Amino acid sequence: MAKKGGRDILTRSQLNAGDEYFELTCTRCSKKNKNKQSVKYCATCKQYFCKDCLEIHDDFHSSAGHVLVDTDSRILSSRNSGRHIKIVPTELCKEHPMEVVNMYCKDDDNVGCHVCFALHHRSCTGVEYIPRYVQEHDPTPIIDRINRKLTTSLKNIGALKTANDERERDLEKSKADCEREINQYRREINDVIDKIEKQTLAELETEYSNRKQYNTDQNLKIQKMKSDMKRFQDGIVSEQVNLAQKFVLAMIGRKLVEQSETMKSRSTEEQTSTFKFSRDTNILNFLLNIFTLGMLSSPGNQNTMETASRSKQTKQPTSITTTTASKTTTSTTTTSGATGSNIGTGTVRVVKQQSKKQGLYKVVNQSRYNMVQSDDSYTCNILSSCVTNNGDIVLLDTNNYKIKLVDSKTYNIISSLLCDALPWSVCNISSTEVVVCLLNKTIQFVSTCNNLVVTRSLSMKHKCRCITVSRDRMYICDDTSLYIYKMNGTLINTIKENKSGDKIFSHIRDITISDDHNMIHIVDYDKSVITLDMNGKICWEFSGEVLDGAYGVCTDGSGNVIVCGYMSHNVIMLGHNGDYKGEIVTQQDGVSDPHTVCFDVTQNKLYVGCEFDDNITVFTLE
Repeated sequence: MAKKGGRDILTRSQLNAGDEYFELTCTRCSKKNKNKQSVKYCATCKQYFCKDCLEIHDDFHSSAGHVLVDTDSRILSSRNSGRHIKIVPTELCKEHPMEVVNMYCKDDDNVGCHVCFALHHRSCTGVEYIPRYVQEHDPTPIIDRINRKLTTSLKNIGALKTANDERERDLEKSKADCEREINQYRREINDVIDKIEKQTLAELETEYSNRKQYNTDQNLKIQKMKSDMKRFQDGIVSEQVNLAQKFVLAMIGRKLVEQSETMKSRSTEEQTSTFKFSRDTNILNFLLNIFTLGMLSSPGNQNTMETASRSKQTKQPTSITTTTASKTTTSTTTTSGATGSNIGTGTVRVVKQQSKKQGLYKVVNQSRYNMVQSDDSYTCNILSSCVTNNGDIVLLDTNNYKIKLVDSKTYNIISSLLCDALPWSVCNISSTEVVVCLLNKTIQFVSTCNNLVVTRSLSMKHKCRCITVSRDRMYICDDTSLYIYKMNGTLINTIKENKSGDKIFSHIRDITISDDHNMIHIVDYDKSVITLDMNGKICWEFSGEVLDGAYGVCTDGSGNVIVCGYMSHNVIMLGHNGDYKGEIVTQQDGVSDPHTVCFDVTQNKLYVGCEFDDNITVFTLE
């Protein structure tokens, strides 16, 4: 008895002479070395069944719906071997899983089930029933040709699988190498920070020691002078000292008095008892303007690539200038894209070096772009907007309860998100996220990667009319108050009155942070522009006929403040200290009832959204 795979296989010569030989035997019986004629083939189980085994098969609930093919169909003679085989297709149709592929279309050179052919091949003339077709036409050459192609493709796909496995191993290794390099770089940065800290503390210790030594020396001088003055005074009042000696002591004592007055005056002018540390804000400002410790690149590819969460555009070194009263420092940082979940390349966004804009911007180009989507029910009403780190624009269409992400190159809507409540205000907070205020006292953090997706929400106890974010703090306003929160929603401070107890605000409409992160600009519909320091003290205010119904506010990256007037139908420019520079655009430029303005510092473009207007207006400035 022959064996295959450890199991006995009966050959035909070993069967009893009285046993009948069947070509298509029951699969289940064959495993038990029984020779029984199959009556059905289950295209789902891929097995033949005799009458008895078929009853068992049908008894199982899991077998319900299996496709059974009759094996008692016509027996044809193979042209090559002369053996009798069943011409019964058993492959199930992918489009109609309950049907067997048994039809062939010569016109399209394709196969399918009878349902496919009833739906898609009604006009075809070369339709054949496969069992009849293979009886009348020898398909062996076609089968052999395709089989050879399959053999070649199997080799190719096997090689591709091997190469892909190798790439995966290389990818894992490169990730581990990058992690080690990032960790090492972080340690080096920590070492530098530690060194700077030690140097700063050493300077503190030196200054402290010098001032303490100065005080010690002064105390010795004071003590000696005090002792001399006491000795001279005792001699002057003593009855045992003659008059001439008293006169000498008095004259010398007068000089001591003069010296003590001079010492007191000099001590007040030259030396204070305490000192304080002033931060070098350029360091923190620089760190706040970078997003990663470096760049990812592929060998042999000049294009740099970001990590998966920041993959829409590549990063390039850029210059950011920080100006202080005493000096200007230029630092190099990177700008990252905001959308995409796979590593990829795109148009490089270069942040130009910013310089202080002294004069009024002039419009050099103007265009309008439609922001309507097919499922919008009403005219658009763009109430708030912001520019993401990769230059795309986020719009709040309150009339349609939507957040819309717009490509800044084509001005096509990339993605939109339907909100549960009316969206009121939006602010960019990172290269992949914005934060949105909703009418139902909710703050939503929304990812801008590929599609707009809400990542988390915070419920507030007050109305959230507008929002801005700076240095891990959220600044949220209702109509009359400013609330300062940590990013986790913990309330830090509430500002609504001045020191006299008078209300600062009346009808707040928008808020932004100054470019140096030291001031808060708030626009009030009635009071125009109110600017506070970070402690809530009013720095300056601006109002006048030129700005009627202040509604939206932004900054230009160089300290200036840009505000739109709803009733005055214009956009004006103020200096960092509140001085009026002029109107950038007016109603003659197509601005009517503006609600929002935002500024792209890399392209000098101003985006304006107006009430009940399906378009945004884009102004290119110089």
